[in-house]
Amino acid sequence: MRNQANGERTSVEAIVRELGRRPYGWYPLAVVHAHRPPVRLGKVELRTGELLDARSALEALRNPRQHGGVRVRLQRPSTPRRSMP
Repeated sequence: MRNQANGERTSVEAIVRELGRRPYGWYPLAVVHAHRPPVRLGKVELRTGELLDARSALEALRNPRQHGGVRVRLQRPSTPRRSMP
């Protein structure tokens, strides 16, 4: 998510639009289905105002009218810190 590094909020609609262009040419449904595994594994979070749980995230991804209001954010990997003896 290049936009997240710049402090911009990325919506599902923007991702669908970007991956639908050349050279990618993905169908919108393919983009939405590609989001499901990372959301389920907790690597990506979806928000409308509050964090969406699995069921409401699925509903938001299924409804193209909601894509503009659903924000996508990568989760930072948490690395366990080693304690000094």
